[in-house]
Amino acid sequence: MRRLLIISIVLLPFYTLSQNTFSSLDSTVASFYKALEVGDDDERLTHLGVLFKPKAQINAITTSELAPPTYATGDVEAFYNNTKSFYSEYQFAYDEVDRDLNYYSNLASINSYVFQRLKKRDEAKSYEQFLWFSIDLVYEYNRWWIVSASWINETERSSIRNVMQEDTLWHKLSP
Repeated sequence: MRRLLIISIVLLPFYTLSQNTFSSLDSTVASFYKALEVGDDDERLTHLGVLFKPKAQINAITTSELAPPTYATGDVEAFYNNTKSFYSEYQFAYDEVDRDLNYYSNLASINSYVFQRLKKRDEAKSYEQFLWFSIDLVYEYNRWWIVSASWINETERSSIRNVMQEDTLWHKLSP
């Protein structure tokens, strides 16, 4: 009985958080950015796990002027395992600048233009950049769940400042 009580006390905040916090798209997206800011590795994994449906995908593409793009992709746990050293090395802050929302019934797709600040934990070095996020969600069990989150950073050569405007295409399909 005591063990059940302890488990209940530990899980209650996550149950309450998921039931109340994720009932709107705004609060779900804000919670996602806050989860990415969490410094403790295990706590970040817990926060992401509450936001995402099982087997949901995370795709992060890092571009550079000098090197080919790098990809971190997988479900929440695989993404966490592949990126935890990077997330542990920096302190993150995200500010959403603009958002485009498309939804129908229990499906939603959000594109966001986000300003990111990174500060190296053991140094005074800091970095700033813009990111483009694409987040797909489903509404189930009285809350929104993330089923896919992808993002890419801006470079001088590949500006995303006008990403929220119609017909901003970087790649076109060949006939």
